[in-house]
Amino acid sequence: MKCLSIRQPWATLIVGRPHDPIMDGNCSPPRIGPKDVENRHWCTSHRGAIAIHASKTIEMDELCLLEENALAAPGEDYIPPTGAIIGVARITNCSRKCQSDWHGRGSYGLYLDRRLPLRHPIVYKGQLKLFDLPPEIVDGILTLLPLRICQICGCSHHDPCIARNGNTCGWADEHLCTFCAARALERRPS
Repeated sequence: MKCLSIRQPWATLIVGRPHDPIMDGNCSPPRIGPKDVENRHWCTSHRGAIAIHASKTIEMDELCLLEENALAAPGEDYIPPTGAIIGVARITNCSRKCQSDWHGRGSYGLYLDRRLPLRHPIVYKGQLKLFDLPPEIVDGILTLLPLRICQICGCSHHDPCIARNGNTCGWADEHLCTFCAARALERRPS
């Protein structure tokens, strides 16, 4: 799985915050952030699931955005986690064409969907650009998600892949959907 380091509060504005029984009640889903694009000065051809890493830098003057977007309670002194993997998303596009209010003019926009926070952050050192995570970290990420997702495309039971004929994917393995498993078999040399 690839990973992208993002400064706070922007990382939390993308994946949101995990379910908090004290603030959200016992049955609430995680609160997903509204930010659906990450701005970069470089383009990527990568499409599919990525981990979101919160870098050690916090832009303190922007923390008010968490409260404005219902990711922090009014008056809460919430400081988002840093130096850790905090969630996952799926890159669907990389474009200079603005299709979101979050897309900065003149930047490449990495368009993200299927954004989910982890139940707990995983402390990990970030890097520049997209970088590969070791298998043991990917396993940790997949166990800390609020629901099962495919580690290739990021689909879930609630947001499955849909074929042209209308069929939806199932599960070939704990974290691999049947569509991605079939594509992997098609690409394997005979």
